[in-house]
Amino acid sequence: MKKTTSHIENGKNVVSLPKTPVTLEYQDADIKDVLQVMSIRSGINIIYGPDVAGTVSVSLRNVPFDQAFRTVLALKSLTTMDVSDNIIRVITPSALKSEREKEITFTKVFPMNYAESGVIQSQISAVLIAREIRGTITTDQRTNALIVTATLEGIDMVEKLLKELDVKPQQVSIEAKIVDVTINDISDLGVNWSIQNIEATGAGAITSPGGSLDIAAQTAVQPAIAAAGKIQSTQLQSSLPVPQGGNFNFGYVTANQALNMKLGALITSGKAKVLSNPKVTTVNNKEASISSGEKVPYKSTTVSNGISQESWQFLDAGITLTVTPTISPDGWITLKVLPGVSVPQLSPAGQPPTTRNRTTNVTVMVKDNDTLVIGGLITENDIDSIQRIPVLSDLPILGYLFQYKSKNTSKTELLVFITPRILPD
Repeated sequence: MKKTTSHIENGKNVVSLPKTPVTLEYQDADIKDVLQVMSIRSGINIIYGPDVAGTVSVSLRNVPFDQAFRTVLALKSLTTMDVSDNIIRVITPSALKSEREKEITFTKVFPMNYAESGVIQSQISAVLIAREIRGTITTDQRTNALIVTATLEGIDMVEKLLKELDVKPQQVSIEAKIVDVTINDISDLGVNWSIQNIEATGAGAITSPGGSLDIAAQTAVQPAIAAAGKIQSTQLQSSLPVPQGGNFNFGYVTANQALNMKLGALITSGKAKVLSNPKVTTVNNKEASISSGEKVPYKSTTVSNGISQESWQFLDAGITLTVTPTISPDGWITLKVLPGVSVPQLSPAGQPPTTRNRTTNVTVMVKDNDTLVIGGLITENDIDSIQRIPVLSDLPILGYLFQYKSKNTSKTELLVFITPRILPD
């Protein structure tokens, strides 16, 4: 019959203890006699020194051996260290500490494969201190290595910890798709805007299932312009869509294939336009940055000592995304997302241009390969059109009677699709 075992880690190695039920009935029995009986019943050699002494009273019925063994040790405040695979030494904590202080120390260098030596140093040092193992740990930043000076027990402990801590981190591919969509056609994309468990802070506002979370008003930031003298005039040109208003809102898409087909149909019909489709790969818990924008040129004139001089300056505008993914064992990914939109604004003559910035900071959970959608950036476009009757509209004086002028306003919304994918090892 196969025995189930438990493990004990008080000493240098890990000792397997059986979980076979045992019954112990002792009244003022010598602790050494009790340990001898437990050695016979378990098949494990238990040794002890003169520091282990005294009597013990215990009454245990049908208790797993490993629990009974720990109970007896606890009654006398004893601990263990194993000598070999089948030999356990029972010892008092004071005697164990004294032996450790007398042990010879050794030095070993542990190069890190994936972890940062500075981070690992503090974690392992805390474990050695908690276990009262003598040793010091320093780092070599140049080679990203740990230099450990400790007893053999300490060296062995560090090796075991590094097998669990210095492991290859998982990687996440993050694809962002920035799309300008006619506002009346957004519903065709199949976005579910009832995303839950969202936390957000920042400038601008966001919407969630509970309604709008008004965080702060939009802000206009005036960039510094490095030019001596007084700015007389500026000219600003940008090809970016200019959002007029609306709140940040968040949704998700689980059927990416269907989304791509619907989005392709809108693009073909001229109702949507992909402005950018950047991709980036990062490791678990590491920040990734994605930007899509342009440097908008503007001409400024400065006057210094009566001399006028023109120069071209550049203003950063566009969309930035900062994404930090955290992978959970069940395949979900927690995304900390910081989206920001910077749009140049026309300024009166004699004043430097400004940008209108909208940012927020959200934390959401999505499944691997699902898509987070950020919306709410609405743009209004005025379209002037003239319809003419051929020949008649070209008549002098009366030609305007055969022309029809119309003005239409179309609304589009800038959508940002973020799709994280866990990469295989």
